[in-house]
Amino acid sequence: MNTLSLLCDGEIAIAIDTILKTARLKRVRITSLYVENVELDNGNKLLDSLLELMKKGVDVTILIGRKPKVNHWVRFFEKLEDFGANLYYNWRIHSKMLLLDCFDERIALITSANYTHGGLHFRHEVGVCLKDLPLGKYNKLGDFFNYVVGSEETRVLKDVV
Repeated sequence: MNTLSLLCDGEIAIAIDTILKTARLKRVRITSLYVENVELDNGNKLLDSLLELMKKGVDVTILIGRKPKVNHWVRFFEKLEDFGANLYYNWRIHSKMLLLDCFDERIALITSANYTHGGLHFRHEVGVCLKDLPLGKYNKLGDFFNYVVGSEETRVLKDVV
């Protein structure tokens, strides 16, 4: 049975943390204008959560819309790359989406929030978490992600930093 959860402000960070810790994941795909090593919930950092998943064999792909220019952002992406994450840049990306391919369900989290401290803890943001989406609807989001990653405008992140 599919479920829809409406999220406001800090609930978005809690939802991301909970999903990354509890879902039986095969693949994680993220799009956001900005992504940084933001605190999610209970002191958990995004980088630590993603690295832990990659150690378990989960495929992680991130597509951002702004080049990381601050050193701590660059180091964040270098660590992810060292563990095998697929990192891309496309200047036209503005969507904020988390797609999770699980062994037993499909989850999509779509929000207005960037994956930054400001986006997840300071600004007023909203989102929806869709669990166990019908395959056709989930695939539409995955097809969008794959289309943008495969477009001629998209670059491997390390080639543009």
